[in-house]
Amino acid sequence: MPEQPQPTSVRVGSGSRLAPSPALADGSATPPTDAGREMLIAALDGTSDSVLITDQDVRITYVNPSFVKMSGYRAEDLIGQNPRILASRLHSAEYFARIWRALDDTGMWTGEVVNERADGGLYLEQRTITRVCDAMGKVTAYVAIGWDVTGRRDTRPPLVAMDRERDEITDAIARLSAGATVAETATRIAETLLSIAGIETAGVLLGSVADGMCVVGGAARSPVFQVVGIGQEVPIERARHLLERAAHGPWVEAWTPDRDDVSYASAMVANGLNASLFVPLVNGTTVMGVLAVSTRQEGDTMSLVAHMSSVLEIALVARTLLAPVISTQAALAETRRRIESIIATGGFRSVFQPIVQLGTGAAVGFEALARFDGAGDRVGLFADAHRAGVGPILEAELAQAAVAASHALPDGPWLSINVSPALALDTERLAAALSDRRGRSIVLEITESQPVADYAALQAAIGRLDGDILVAVDDEGAGAANLFHLVELRPQFVKMDRSLVRGIDGDITRQALAVGLLHFGAATECQVIAEGVETEAESRRLAALGMRLGQGYLWGRPMAAPSFRDFPVVTPLRRPGAAHVPIASTTDPGARVPRHLALIQAS
Repeated sequence: MPEQPQPTSVRVGSGSRLAPSPALADGSATPPTDAGREMLIAALDGTSDSVLITDQDVRITYVNPSFVKMSGYRAEDLIGQNPRILASRLHSAEYFARIWRALDDTGMWTGEVVNERADGGLYLEQRTITRVCDAMGKVTAYVAIGWDVTGRRDTRPPLVAMDRERDEITDAIARLSAGATVAETATRIAETLLSIAGIETAGVLLGSVADGMCVVGGAARSPVFQVVGIGQEVPIERARHLLERAAHGPWVEAWTPDRDDVSYASAMVANGLNASLFVPLVNGTTVMGVLAVSTRQEGDTMSLVAHMSSVLEIALVARTLLAPVISTQAALAETRRRIESIIATGGFRSVFQPIVQLGTGAAVGFEALARFDGAGDRVGLFADAHRAGVGPILEAELAQAAVAASHALPDGPWLSINVSPALALDTERLAAALSDRRGRSIVLEITESQPVADYAALQAAIGRLDGDILVAVDDEGAGAANLFHLVELRPQFVKMDRSLVRGIDGDITRQALAVGLLHFGAATECQVIAEGVETEAESRRLAALGMRLGQGYLWGRPMAAPSFRDFPVVTPLRRPGAAHVPIASTTDPGARVPRHLALIQAS
């Protein structure tokens, strides 16, 4: 760690002594020049507001002439003392404890305190105390700015102006509400910040060290003051500095050409901005961004320090408005990273389950399924991927891997692959994933995890795929929405959901639903596949009802392709004008028509 510059003592006109830390003169981590320090001292000595500065151990290091006049103490009697020397004993220990909690939590406190003058008289002081930290977040000083308001609350012009400003800010905060988007909300927050007098620009910067930082909203009194446009990325080093520094509370930076980040500082100076105040936006313990306000007032940063309490109030409302959206975005970003890691590391494998003729047990097709390393909830993983905008990418990777793994399956049966409507609509991506199928027919099982906005577009997209491509509707029977899906998509295969198959041999209601679905299949020339068959009794009952195809643990659990090397298969049949796929074996096409419901009762 570089050695910190040693503080210097400077004698000023009042006889007070200032021993500033490197961060004290301009509120930032950059030590001021000697000339800058002299200007700061002159400004502090000349202001009508009282100024008291302590070191990190709360020992007084500086008081200005206004403070000496207000308190009645000589400067040399105060230097090195704790400010409790001024205590009037009218405040409880809890009152001061609240002040310290505010300083620890937010970095500042604003309020009134009754102090005792050197002659024993009491006076009421309006005071703002600000914690000052170095670039590492270590407390280096405390700055207290105040004025005597005893008996003059309603007449002192600065206080009247402050009260009026506070009323305007309070009204602006009360009107602040969330917009339709993050950007709109952030812009409203920035416009509210401009209600603070002397603020020329305001911005809302959101992000993380991992994902970078972006200006999501901003406002300025004049377009000439815009430095970073809304929607633009903050330079990486600058973003890292802001986010790391924000973990330690609010801070002020003065813009001078001699800063380390000279290009950024020069841009601010060129636009007439002299200093900026940054207030963290914190959700729990996570820094999600900063509010940034800038001024063009000449000389120093003290005016921004005086505005810190107002910006903090707005920051609290901003956090409430933005936190839910930011939390969601952070979760989605983490999901994207997790999915990208799964794809990059190949953290998945393809397994297959046979789809068989009920009469023979021979495979007419194999459904490809994915297994993820260490992922328990596969359905949840796909849902998360789609919410994060990477669902089609993940599905395409899995489809491509399944096609490659299917080369070890017996020739003949089709390959059934689950795809969402989003991937089916992305013809180019899906075609690339299926390109190495080596003549094997493909059945796309359109999952129903997503709504379909345009069925015509979905059918057209599937039609653009080359080769033997048929469509199956997965999980039919789950509800009315699925029936609409079935009617609009007109698939060649319909899967009867396992929840309807389970126990069908002893449940006449399930049998009636199966007969209805088989009748629909016969009328629309699609084949019905009973999914989730686990017992011989279920298989026999389904066959008696007219079901030709089934899938389930009765014939095999999902396994790697080589496990099915010797599995019996059906030789593909080609129907005129149809894809080259194995179909249910029957010598009488009319046999597919299910028998009347009376058959169920008779059996």
